[in-house]
Amino acid sequence: MIFHWRNHKEVAKWSAGEITMDDHWEWFLKGEKSFRWVFYLDNSPYGFIKFEPIDSIELLNTYRWSFYLNPFETNKPFGLGTLMLQLAMTKLRTILPDRFHILGECHEDNIPSLKIHHRLGFKEIEPDREFRRFLKWL
Repeated sequence: MIFHWRNHKEVAKWSAGEITMDDHWEWFLKGEKSFRWVFYLDNSPYGFIKFEPIDSIELLNTYRWSFYLNPFETNKPFGLGTLMLQLAMTKLRTILPDRFHILGECHEDNIPSLKIHHRLGFKEIEPDREFRRFLKWL
């Protein structure tokens, strides 16, 4: 299910394009320290969210988050991405014993993602070559 969502044109356009099943399995298996959840509404899968630890001296104790909504679901409630991130951050705070940062990255023209970061109080930090970057301390 996640593989098919990830390769849908509406999701793939915000990432590196389509991936192979081998790439998907490699991504899945290397994420043993990641947290991943599928969000259901009325017993239907509506979204996927992942928090992946960053191995960087400048971003100690930081998890990069990413998500996508089910591109095959045509009746998604407004604000679902924001709700998913709020719920997932709350859940992550109950799992991790220490405080940590959440890093979000998005393309300049991904307006819905930019709005989620602003709505939830992320602070914009130095962008990298491809993405605008946002950080939140939990």
